[in-house]
Amino acid sequence: MEDKRPRKQTVPAARPESEWRRVAHGRAYAERREPDIELRSNPRKTIPIEVVLNYGQIHSEVVPIRDLTMGGVFVEMTAIELHEGALLELMLRYRYKDRHIEHRLPAQVVRVTPDGVALRFGDYDDDAYTDLVDLLYAM
Repeated sequence: MEDKRPRKQTVPAARPESEWRRVAHGRAYAERREPDIELRSNPRKTIPIEVVLNYGQIHSEVVPIRDLTMGGVFVEMTAIELHEGALLELMLRYRYKDRHIEHRLPAQVVRVTPDGVALRFGDYDDDAYTDLVDLLYAM
């Protein structure tokens, strides 16, 4: 004979509130993480070029790139006037297959260290996307 009483459903236990935090762009990250866990979603490539950073109303600085990804860049500089959350423009200029490439990419400071600044790119167009793919994977 089959039991027709409703079965009690089990719900997975929620993670403790202290384990997760919400950041401005809505993604959840673990506060406690293992040192070997990589949180970057894009592969990095070291490229020996310099970019121009335009920030504030009149500040412009030429700085070398340490790591470049499709989502952002780490530039080597002393970040005296930049703080986390600051908005700026990154001008990327280089030559590829006898073409002069130049893109102005919006960026936001996501991390400041003593030896540089990590920037996350804002939205960019299809041409910039194609040229970044070529720069990262074809060169």
